Amino acid sequence: RAYRAEGVIIHPDYDNGATIANDIAMIVLAEDIEFTAGVGLIKIPETSDAGLLDEGQTVTVAGWGGIETGGSASSLQKMEYLFSNRVWCKRYWYNRRMDITDGMICTDRVSLTGERYAHIWSGDSGSALFSKNSDGTFTQLALVSWSSSLEQISAPDVHTNVFYYREWIRENMDLLESTYLQKSRAFYDTYQDLEFNDLRHYLYRRTNLYSLSSYLVIEADVTLIDIAINHFVMIYDGADIEEDKMIAMLTRNEELRNIISSSNEGLTIVVQTNDRGALGGRVQVRYRANLPPSGESSPVSLRCPNGFWPCVDKFYCIR
Repeated sequence: RAYRAEGVIIHPDYDNGATIANDIAMIVLAEDIEFTAGVGLIKIPETSDAGLLDEGQTVTVAGWGGIETGGSASSLQKMEYLFSNRVWCKRYWYNRRMDITDGMICTDRVSLTGERYAHIWSGDSGSALFSKNSDGTFTQLALVSWSSSLEQISAPDVHTNVFYYREWIRENMDLLESTYLQKSRAFYDTYQDLEFNDLRHYLYRRTNLYSLSSYLVIEADVTLIDIAINHFVMIYDGADIEEDKMIAMLTRNEELRNIISSSNEGLTIVVQTNDRGALGGRVQVRYRANLPPSGESSPVSLRCPNGFWPCVDKFYCIR
């Protein structure tokens, strides 16, 4: 089955240019995964697993990328190969003007018949390289990053070393529990302040402002202070993040006052930085619970600066 994603955390030093360094991200799901006999957890490597990445160690890669007969695989494919000599890999790609950084690890090509070799292919990026443990569990050692994808070339494949980034992964998993997804209760007729600072480290951050009283709605003022280019603040009516519930999207140094929710589910504030995690900015939100305005009440009309839509999907999507 498919699971809806509501955000992504990309490594702040990801280079989508010449080096493809720090090619790693974490997806924030909007719902829990249903585990079955065919769907389970995979472990993040521990310090004691360092030897699993040594030269000559066997690793399995599985993916849905291109296959020899053309097109993408209709069923999950896998291949076993060996971690390669790092010095040889660096030399091979250096001679072709590509740099193997500390966060990368290489695997040897797999020889087929004649002058042919098996490689990762287009569509395999992000696939797992893993080993099976003695207790039947699995440990993810790397992520497919890039290669030649040509069966006539004996080039080593290059992957993101998950062992190298294990602390970054754990740090962001901890932040997800305390920072990225928040709920803040609003009190009746008393303004409270909420600030998002140091936006460099956050690609996605969500807070729901709500009232426990069924007859109170949420009022809020949102101000963007020195926010960086390509940072956005999206405001939704209620607790769900759906396109038809978006009230406004702000960028740069804009502000929006007297935003009123349509129910006690309140407002949801989403802060999204650009994919490089550029430094800059502070978002200030003043909010309170209050009686609905007399007569017809509805949120303020949608505001979206031309050219600044981050996506067009029904749900908040991944850039």
